Amino acid sequence: MDRRTFLRSSASVASVSAIAGCSALGGSSDYTFENAGDDAWESWDFQTQGGRFVAGGRFSLEPGEWTSQGFSSSINIRLTYDFNITGGNGVDFYIIDGDEMEDFEERDDPNFDFSDQIEGIGAASTDVTSPEYAVILDNTQFGEMGTGGNTSSGTLRLEGRPL
Repeated sequence: MDRRTFLRSSASVASVSAIAGCSALGGSSDYTFENAGDDAWESWDFQTQGGRFVAGGRFSLEPGEWTSQGFSSSINIRLTYDFNITGGNGVDFYIIDGDEMEDFEERDDPNFDFSDQIEGIGAASTDVTSPEYAVILDNTQFGEMGTGGNTSSGTLRLEGRPL
């Protein structure tokens, strides 16, 4: 079994940052991380071959709502994902929060906060309520009857904005 590692970093930009690192799990290890040059968004070129591409990151909030213990009580981020699947089949797209990362690393069986199937060129968004998240692109189940073994490549861009 592959050792699953999420590279994490954080920075502050106004209210939120989406800084990420990545690792490829299974399939092809041909991937490129591109620093987008703006702390609020990141983009990756990816290639999966019957496997997964995983990108992890962390949002950092400025002080906002505080509990009696002095901790921020909530985080609400609109995560927009733009995609351009240039080769192969579509990809299953999942988001998991930081609480599920350990389950994913150990059992590969997390509870997904959000899932979608992406093909071609498009964009969509979802709300994220955890400061730490992982995005998983998985083509092992996409396609005819979940037979897997597909190859997909393209670009994924994530942008996080406070609500």
